[in-house]
Amino acid sequence: NQTSFFKNQTLFHGGELALGKRKEARTLCSKRTIHLILKSNKPVLRANKDKVEKATRTYAKRFSIKIYQESVQRDHYHLLIRISSRQSYGKFIRALTSYLARHLGRGIWKLRPFTRVVHWGRSYKIVKDYIEMNEREILGLQPYRKRKDLYARFKAAG
Repeated sequence: NQTSFFKNQTLFHGGELALGKRKEARTLCSKRTIHLILKSNKPVLRANKDKVEKATRTYAKRFSIKIYQESVQRDHYHLLIRISSRQSYGKFIRALTSYLARHLGRGIWKLRPFTRVVHWGRSYKIVKDYIEMNEREILGLQPYRKRKDLYARFKAAG
């Protein structure tokens, strides 16, 4: 089987998965969407929602990043984006996280950014619905439901 020559490439990178794996290349794709999660040490993101969203839109426009969905939670930030290139993602994430660290406090980031390449279709709809559910929960429109294992759910979705 010729495909045995190629290493199985994972669609996840960062977050808790990156502990001890800092030298691996982040899986990114400019043809598909990317679910990006920024995890904070402090519950300050929601309190500064306008500042966070404005900075995200500013840097997304500057670095040619298309935002499909976003949800600012107390201690984490969900984005469903599409990048134009690996370089534009690097510049975008560096600019956004450093801006937020300068304005919300040093040492704000708990983990490296978590990214997952999301295929169009069913996987895209699952992630989009998940981000919308997070937003409804934070607004009090839906009761909070504890998640067992976020990574297991995403792996099952493809």
